[in-house]
Amino acid sequence: MLYAHPQLLANLDNIDGLREALQSAIELEHATIPPYLTALYSLKPGGSVEITDRIEEVMIEEMFHMTIAANILIAIGGSPQIAHASFLPNYPTSLPGTIANGNPVPIRSFSIDLVKDVFMEIEEPDNPLVFPFKAKIGMGDGISTPKTIGEFYRALQDALIAMGDTIFDPATAARQVNRGIAKPVATAQQAKEAIDKIIEQGEGTSSSPLDTTGNVADNFAHYYSFAEIYHGKKLIPDAQTQFAYAGDPIPFNEDTDVWRMADTPKTEFYRDLGLASAVEASDEFNKAYTSLLKLLHETFNGTPSRLSAAVSVMRDLPDLAAALFQIPLGNGLQAGPTFEWLE
Repeated sequence: MLYAHPQLLANLDNIDGLREALQSAIELEHATIPPYLTALYSLKPGGSVEITDRIEEVMIEEMFHMTIAANILIAIGGSPQIAHASFLPNYPTSLPGTIANGNPVPIRSFSIDLVKDVFMEIEEPDNPLVFPFKAKIGMGDGISTPKTIGEFYRALQDALIAMGDTIFDPATAARQVNRGIAKPVATAQQAKEAIDKIIEQGEGTSSSPLDTTGNVADNFAHYYSFAEIYHGKKLIPDAQTQFAYAGDPIPFNEDTDVWRMADTPKTEFYRDLGLASAVEASDEFNKAYTSLLKLLHETFNGTPSRLSAAVSVMRDLPDLAAALFQIPLGNGLQAGPTFEWLE
C-alpha cells in the first residue's frame, strides 16, 4: 500500500495548499502510466488478451484521473504544470507525493511478480476486500499513523467542500477537458463527485470490488483487476463470500507471451553497449512521449482542443515501443522504452 507524504495534507486549509495538492495528484496519477504502458507494450501480440485488456483499461482510467485532477486545479484558478523534465519521474522511484516505504516503481516488462509486488501495491485500497484464493498484500512497514492515497483524496474532498463554491471560477469550464468521465468542474460538490470517481475506479467501494462509475456491469476496480491477473482466474459472484477468484482462467505463458527487457533501462545504457539502433529507437520513443506531455500541458492550459493531437501521439507509442522490443541486447534480453525527457 502507498502512503501519502504528510506535506500533501499539510496546507489544505488554504487555496495555495489546495493547488499544490492537486498538482501533486496530477503528478502521482501520471507517474503510474509509464510502468503500466511498459508492461502492456511488452506483451506480445497473440498472447493473453485477458491480461492486455485489463492493463489497458487501468492505464486509460489513470489518464482520466490525471485529467480530473487537472480540471479541478483549473477550476480553482491553478495551472497544471506538465511540460518540464522534472514532471517525468526518474524510474525506478517512489511515486510523487508518497513515502518511500515500499518497492520502488520500475520500468519493467510484464510479469506476475510485477503485478503482485508493484501494481497491486499502487492500487491497494485502505481496507482491501479479501476473497477466497486472494493472498494478502503488504500493508506498509510500521509508519506511525500513515495516510493512504485514498485518505489523501478524501481529505482533499473535505477541504474543497469546506472552502465552498467561492474558490471555483465557472468561467474556467471552457478551458477544462470534457471527455469520458472527465467533466468540467464548477462547484465544490462537482469536484467531490469527480474525486469519488478516482477513488472508486482505483479501490472499488468499502463493500464491493466493482467500479460503478462506468457502463460495464462487471468492471472491477484496479486493485481487483490486477488481483485477477495475479491469481490467474476471473473474479466471479459467489453465494457465500460475495465474490471469489474462481472463474475462467486468465492464461499467461511466461516463455512465449512477453518480451523480456532490461530492468529500467536508460538510453545511455544502450549507448554504452554500442547499440546505435537501440539509441535511435529510444530517442524516437522519448521524443514522442515528451511531445505527448507538452500537448497535455497545452490541453490543460487554455487549449483543450489539443487533446486530439495528444491522443494521436499516444497511438504512435505502441509501434515505437515495439521497435525497441525487436532489438536484442546480447544477454537474452531485449531493449525497451526508457521514458526520459527528450526535446
